[in-house]
Amino acid sequence: MMLTLPYIIKVQIDTLTSIPEVGELIEPKPILFSFETIGWKVVFTVLAVTFIILFYIWLRNFIKTKYKRTAINNINTLNQSDNQVKEIFTNLKIVAITTYGRENTANLSGDIWLKFLNKTGKNTNFNNHKEDIQKALYKDQYIDNKIIAELKTLAIKWIKTHNDDNS
Repeated sequence: MMLTLPYIIKVQIDTLTSIPEVGELIEPKPILFSFETIGWKVVFTVLAVTFIILFYIWLRNFIKTKYKRTAINNINTLNQSDNQVKEIFTNLKIVAITTYGRENTANLSGDIWLKFLNKTGKNTNFNNHKEDIQKALYKDQYIDNKIIAELKTLAIKWIKTHNDDNS
Protein backbone atom coordinates (compact mmCIF):
# COMPACT_ATOMS: atom_id res chain seq x y z
CA MET A 1 0.00 0.00 0.00
CA MET A 2 1.49 3.21 -1.12
CA LEU A 3 0.53 6.40 0.65
CA THR A 4 0.41 9.57 -1.33
CA LEU A 5 1.80 12.85 -0.15
CA PRO A 6 -1.56 14.68 0.21
CA TYR A 7 -2.85 11.83 2.40
CA ILE A 8 0.26 12.08 4.71
CA ILE A 9 -0.15 15.84 5.04
CA LYS A 10 -3.90 15.46 5.77
CA VAL A 11 -3.14 12.83 8.43
CA GLN A 12 -0.59 15.12 10.04
CA ILE A 13 -3.04 18.01 10.05
CA ASP A 14 -5.80 15.83 11.49
CA THR A 15 -3.54 14.59 14.29
CA LEU A 16 -2.56 18.15 15.19
CA THR A 17 -6.13 19.27 15.41
CA SER A 18 -7.22 16.22 17.35
CA ILE A 19 -4.95 16.95 20.39
CA PRO A 20 -7.11 18.17 23.21
CA GLU A 21 -6.46 21.56 24.81
CA VAL A 22 -3.84 21.02 27.50
CA GLY A 23 -4.09 24.37 29.14
CA GLU A 24 -1.44 26.37 30.94
CA LEU A 25 1.85 24.63 31.68
CA ILE A 26 2.32 24.07 35.41
CA GLU A 27 6.00 24.23 36.44
CA PRO A 28 7.24 22.75 39.70
CA LYS A 29 8.53 25.03 42.41
CA PRO A 30 12.29 25.72 42.11
CA ILE A 31 14.50 23.52 44.25
CA LEU A 32 16.41 25.53 46.81
CA PHE A 33 20.20 25.19 46.62
CA SER A 34 21.90 24.37 49.89
CA PHE A 35 25.16 22.92 51.15
CA GLU A 36 23.44 20.73 53.72
CA THR A 37 23.88 17.46 51.85
CA ILE A 38 26.72 15.07 52.67
CA GLY A 39 28.24 15.32 49.18
CA TRP A 40 29.24 18.95 49.66
CA LYS A 41 30.81 18.16 53.02
CA VAL A 42 32.88 15.41 51.40
CA VAL A 43 33.96 17.71 48.54
CA PHE A 44 35.00 20.51 50.92
CA THR A 45 36.82 18.05 53.19
CA VAL A 46 38.76 16.56 50.26
CA LEU A 47 39.64 20.04 48.97
CA ALA A 48 40.73 21.21 52.44
CA VAL A 49 42.90 18.13 53.03
CA THR A 50 44.45 18.50 49.55
CA PHE A 51 45.21 22.17 50.19
CA ILE A 52 46.77 21.40 53.58
CA ILE A 53 48.96 18.63 52.11
CA LEU A 54 50.12 20.84 49.22
CA PHE A 55 50.85 23.72 51.60
CA TYR A 56 52.83 21.39 53.88
CA ILE A 57 54.90 20.11 50.94
CA TRP A 58 55.57 23.67 49.75
CA LEU A 59 56.50 24.87 53.26
CA ARG A 60 58.82 21.89 53.87
CA ASN A 61 60.58 22.52 50.56
CA PHE A 62 60.78 26.26 51.30
CA ILE A 63 62.42 25.65 54.68
CA LYS A 64 64.66 22.91 53.27
CA THR A 65 66.07 25.21 50.55
CA LYS A 66 66.71 28.24 52.75
CA TYR A 67 70.46 27.69 52.45
CA LYS A 68 70.21 28.15 48.67
CA ARG A 69 68.33 31.44 48.97
CA THR A 70 70.82 32.67 51.57
CA ALA A 71 73.82 31.82 49.36
CA ILE A 72 72.25 33.49 46.31
CA ASN A 73 71.47 36.58 48.38
CA ASN A 74 75.05 36.66 49.71
CA ILE A 75 76.47 36.45 46.19
CA ASN A 76 74.12 39.14 44.88
CA THR A 77 75.03 41.55 47.68
CA LEU A 78 78.82 41.33 47.36
CA ASN A 79 80.46 44.72 47.14
CA GLN A 80 83.71 45.83 45.53
CA SER A 81 85.70 45.91 48.77
CA ASP A 82 85.29 42.16 49.33
CA ASN A 83 87.44 39.56 47.66
CA GLN A 84 84.43 38.66 45.54
CA VAL A 85 85.78 35.45 44.03
CA LYS A 86 86.69 34.12 47.48
CA GLU A 87 83.20 34.99 48.77
CA ILE A 88 81.53 33.36 45.74
CA PHE A 89 83.44 30.13 46.27
CA THR A 90 82.89 30.23 50.03
CA ASN A 91 79.15 30.32 49.39
CA LEU A 92 79.47 27.52 46.84
CA LYS A 93 81.38 25.43 49.38
CA ILE A 94 78.69 26.04 52.03
CA VAL A 95 75.96 24.93 49.63
CA ALA A 96 77.98 21.87 48.58
CA ILE A 97 78.64 20.87 52.20
CA THR A 98 74.96 21.32 53.06
CA THR A 99 73.86 19.26 50.07
CA TYR A 100 76.52 16.56 49.76
CA GLY A 101 77.95 16.41 53.27
CA ARG A 102 81.17 17.65 54.80
CA GLU A 103 83.08 14.41 54.29
CA ASN A 104 82.45 14.49 50.52
CA THR A 105 83.18 18.15 49.79
CA ALA A 106 85.17 19.89 52.52
CA ASN A 107 88.55 18.66 51.32
CA LEU A 108 87.98 19.49 47.63
CA SER A 109 90.07 22.29 46.14
CA GLY A 110 91.68 23.37 42.89
CA ASP A 111 90.93 21.34 39.79
CA ILE A 112 89.10 18.63 41.74
CA TRP A 113 86.74 21.25 43.21
CA LEU A 114 85.99 22.71 39.76
CA LYS A 115 85.40 19.21 38.32
CA PHE A 116 83.01 18.50 41.20
CA LEU A 117 81.11 21.72 40.49
CA ASN A 118 80.93 20.93 36.78
CA LYS A 119 79.77 17.35 37.44
CA THR A 120 77.04 18.24 39.93
CA GLY A 121 75.70 21.35 38.19
CA LYS A 122 73.58 21.49 35.08
CA ASN A 123 75.21 23.36 32.18
CA THR A 124 77.83 24.93 34.42
CA ASN A 125 81.42 25.02 33.26
CA PHE A 126 83.80 26.60 35.74
CA ASN A 127 86.79 25.39 33.68
CA ASN A 128 86.27 28.31 31.28
CA HIS A 129 87.52 30.62 34.07
CA LYS A 130 89.99 28.22 35.65
CA GLU A 131 93.05 30.50 35.44
CA ASP A 132 91.15 33.55 36.69
CA ILE A 133 89.73 31.59 39.63
CA GLN A 134 93.17 30.32 40.58
CA LYS A 135 94.63 33.84 40.34
CA ALA A 136 91.95 35.28 42.59
CA LEU A 137 91.75 32.45 45.12
CA TYR A 138 95.29 31.17 45.46
CA LYS A 139 97.45 34.13 44.37
CA ASP A 140 95.14 36.93 45.55
CA GLN A 141 95.49 38.75 42.22
CA TYR A 142 92.98 41.15 40.68
CA ILE A 143 90.65 39.89 37.96
CA ASP A 144 88.33 41.85 35.71
CA ASN A 145 84.85 42.83 36.93
CA LYS A 146 83.33 41.29 33.80
CA ILE A 147 84.77 37.90 34.76
CA ILE A 148 83.56 38.36 38.34
CA ALA A 149 80.06 39.05 37.02
CA GLU A 150 80.25 35.88 34.90
CA LEU A 151 81.40 33.90 37.94
CA LYS A 152 78.51 35.28 39.99
CA THR A 153 76.04 34.24 37.29
CA LEU A 154 77.64 30.81 36.98
CA ALA A 155 77.65 30.30 40.76
CA ILE A 156 73.98 31.28 41.08
CA LYS A 157 73.14 28.93 38.23
CA TRP A 158 75.01 26.11 39.98
CA ILE A 159 73.21 26.78 43.27
CA LYS A 160 69.83 26.67 41.54
CA THR A 161 70.50 23.60 39.37
CA HIS A 162 72.88 21.30 41.25
CA ASN A 163 71.79 17.73 41.91
CA ASP A 164 70.12 17.45 45.30
CA ASP A 165 70.15 13.64 45.39
CA ASN A 166 73.18 13.56 47.73
CA SER A 167 75.12 11.32 45.36
